[in-house]
Amino acid sequence: MHFGLHLHSMHVFAHVFAFMQRCRDLLEVCEGRLQFAPQSANGADGEAHKQPIFSGPKGSEIVKRLEDIETSFSKNLNDLRNLNYDILDVTNNGWHDDHATFNAALKHLEVMTQNVIRETCSSRSCRTSRPAWSCSSRSTCWPSGRISRCAWTW
Repeated sequence: MHFGLHLHSMHVFAHVFAFMQRCRDLLEVCEGRLQFAPQSANGADGEAHKQPIFSGPKGSEIVKRLEDIETSFSKNLNDLRNLNYDILDVTNNGWHDDHATFNAALKHLEVMTQNVIRETCSSRSCRTSRPAWSCSSRSTCWPSGRISRCAWTW
């Protein structure tokens, strides 16, 4: 009987650890939303996110590319929302593939964002009329999220 109880408790702990990992995965999704879909997220003060305004000949192109990144992220997030199973059910193994697909898309969006930032900073369009981007030649310019080495000033 002691042996059976030990196996049962190990099974329970395996599910608890799997659930904890699932929660960490979902936190990554939330962090991605803050980085790639800030228009739909509210700031710490409850105000809606304000899109930076870029001046210069490439200003509208930069904004368009950032909006395209947000749109692409929203599509990937909707794919997760529309899964036909409970994402908190750790006995369902479909999450691993779906989360890996989402992570791959997120990595691609990060590269796209880095490219926009690099091109923006290299063309000296780092100054905006709302928040200001302050970049050095070796830094990356992005106000929040995983890509953050640049001063964000108002």
